[in-house]
Amino acid sequence: MSGTKDENVIRKHCKVTQETAKLLMERSKAKDMNGIKYIRYLRLNQLEHLRSRKIKLELMRMRNEINKISVDINQIVKNSNSHIYK
Repeated sequence: MSGTKDENVIRKHCKVTQETAKLLMERSKAKDMNGIKYIRYLRLNQLEHLRSRKIKLELMRMRNEINKISVDINQIVKNSNSHIYK
């Protein structure tokens, strides 16, 4: 066998208040998970939300740019139709 079970495990410890610990345990039980699995679940969801938020912001930026371009095109067409450019 190559090494022990904990060979590739990195342990990190953190302090939380009793209120936070109680809330964590209540919510983890509601999801039918232990505390650590619930923390991992929250962290992974947070990363997904950050990614989707970045995508939404980028889509909004692109939509604004397209709107600006369409306004410019409309102004050019209006001026062209008003026979300013001959």
